[in-house]
Amino acid sequence: QGFDSSVKSLWIIEGLLYYLPSEAVETLLDNIRKLTESSTETRLVADVVNSEECRTCSFRSSMDDPKTWFGQRGWEVESLQPGDDGANYGRFTDPLPPLSEAA
Repeated sequence: QGFDSSVKSLWIIEGLLYYLPSEAVETLLDNIRKLTESSTETRLVADVVNSEECRTCSFRSSMDDPKTWFGQRGWEVESLQPGDDGANYGRFTDPLPPLSEAA
């Protein structure tokens, strides 16, 4: 039947955004936001990479301050990175750069 904005929704877009050009990321998230404007409760799970990581790989977009970026588009944000409480499963042993002060 398609998407029903009258019920809770969960969007999981892990492993996708950094393969898209910045314009496509913007369009995708704007469309999700428009679809869920009248939803009673919506959660979005996404992962991003910062510009430092993009220097050594073939990713097409990056995000250095996800909390601000998503927040400016109407999302309430909780930022975690591997190794943080709630996201530490012993798989990431190399230290990661700290999140920006705004995150």
